[in-house]
Amino acid sequence: MQVAESIGVPIVRLVPYQASFLESFVQWRGQAASVRHNPLEAKTTKDISRMLESEGADISDLRKYASYRWFVEFDGVVVGSVSLKNINDVMSYAEIGYGLGEAYHGRGIATAAVRMLVQKAFAEPPLRKLLAYVHDRNVASCRVLQKLGFTQEGMLREHYIIDGVPENELLFGLLRREWQHRDSMLVRVVAAIIEESGRILITQRPGNVHLAGLWEFPGGKVEANESLKSALVREIEEEIGVKIVVLDEYFQIEHHYPERSVQLHFFNCKIVSGEPQPLEAADLRWVSPEELDQYNFPEADRELISRLRQRGRP
Repeated sequence: MQVAESIGVPIVRLVPYQASFLESFVQWRGQAASVRHNPLEAKTTKDISRMLESEGADISDLRKYASYRWFVEFDGVVVGSVSLKNINDVMSYAEIGYGLGEAYHGRGIATAAVRMLVQKAFAEPPLRKLLAYVHDRNVASCRVLQKLGFTQEGMLREHYIIDGVPENELLFGLLRREWQHRDSMLVRVVAAIIEESGRILITQRPGNVHLAGLWEFPGGKVEANESLKSALVREIEEEIGVKIVVLDEYFQIEHHYPERSVQLHFFNCKIVSGEPQPLEAADLRWVSPEELDQYNFPEADRELISRLRQRGRP
């Protein structure tokens, strides 16, 4: 029997540096976990400001800056940063770095942010490999890399000094072709959260498909070379016969199977023309968030339903 692992994925954005981020960055750099796991040089706030201002964010030309950095935005708040540094233009590899405020540890945000960094690094410049160096006792950081497919390539014994003590450092690596293969095994599915007058549109799966008879949020599979939003517009028109505008992404979740992974993206949407009809669905209903528990949904939708019920409360 195959067992699937379901993981809710935080919705994060990578944004360029702004001067208003400086104070937060200084705080993250000085927090206990950062000091414990990194050989940090003493820097004044002015030194850090100069460093951040000297880094780029547009990686279309990796020769323009010595390093690049983006800040991690979660729920409208900047909570950390990711970086690309020690770039070797001849050998086409670079080192990644990442860190979050301690209040945001253990919530999957680092994994989501590093995933976006990897996608950016392999999609835009011609890099063939990414490296990451991690303190051998930083278990959480190692786990982030392992979840994204990085391979531990070695251990550098007493490679750096933290608070006067020589410490071991682990070297992780990820090849572009490994990431592309991993990405090709990822099935992306999009679904619409359409809410009108306090009620949410749900559809019932027809009898000739997997999970027949269960209720779901309308949507479907993303085709090759199709963006998430364009796929959702197409699927909704085919499934229920209306045109929509896709707003912000509200929630993600991943199912990991032995042979593939499925990534579901749920977007807030608005109908701009047409009346919903069950063209490719067995049925459809408008229900309140509180009524969602009365319908049988796939297990993957449970966390989303819980969130929708919470946001529906005054």
